[in-house]
Amino acid sequence: MLSRDELLKAIRGPIKMIEVPEWGGDIGVRRLTAGELVQMRAMMPGPIDVESVDGEEIPLTLENNLAITCKLLAAGLCDAEGAAVFTADELRGWDNTQRAVRDRLIEAVQEHNGLGVAAAEDREKNSAGGQTSDST
Repeated sequence: MLSRDELLKAIRGPIKMIEVPEWGGDIGVRRLTAGELVQMRAMMPGPIDVESVDGEEIPLTLENNLAITCKLLAAGLCDAEGAAVFTADELRGWDNTQRAVRDRLIEAVQEHNGLGVAAAEDREKNSAGGQTSDST
């Protein structure tokens, strides 16, 4: 029988390691919990482009919202064991020299969690690709 920790690890899914050459190493990206996704949704001032836990599509733009970006990075970045490595407040303190790293990491968190424009486009392609026509 699986232990509680084994079940939680299976539910959380794999941790994806992302190389960050500027830092000389890797950082982990984990899947967000349903609660974290709901919390992110509640922070949105307007439409966002995400797929919620129950499959309902919600619109999302993170590019121009530092608070949301920092919150998403804080929730999604982790060490190899899945423990958070930054707080949103720490991430707000990054200066523009870290912008390229921040942009790559936000893209990795979005991709690993099925969020953002690319994921929405993939979902659209997949749903369109699965449709068939009964023409005679």
